[in-house]
Amino acid sequence: MSTPTPETAWGGPAWTVKVRGRRYVWGSAGMTTDVDFATAPLLHLANDGAGEPVTIGTRTAAGATTDLGTIQAGECLTLPVNHLAGVYAESAVDSLLHCVLR
Repeated sequence: MSTPTPETAWGGPAWTVKVRGRRYVWGSAGMTTDVDFATAPLLHLANDGAGEPVTIGTRTAAGATTDLGTIQAGECLTLPVNHLAGVYAESAVDSLLHCVLR
């Protein structure tokens, strides 16, 4: 079984991020206001099948960060993005993270 990629499995805005260190996959460390939606969009994250472990976390405009946990190669995670300034991914070595916002 292979990991679905945004191009083949999911609809919606899709992008791939090369993660090494901390990279924001949605939002930014520079945001000064949390983004609020009437209905929270869902951010789908898929660690590449040949990837390395990636820790996923969120950040608010006040600077509070929350580590949600680590996804391994081939694993996926879906989270609502609401009342946040960013979603980040961290990895000690290069890994590709496929992202879709729906």
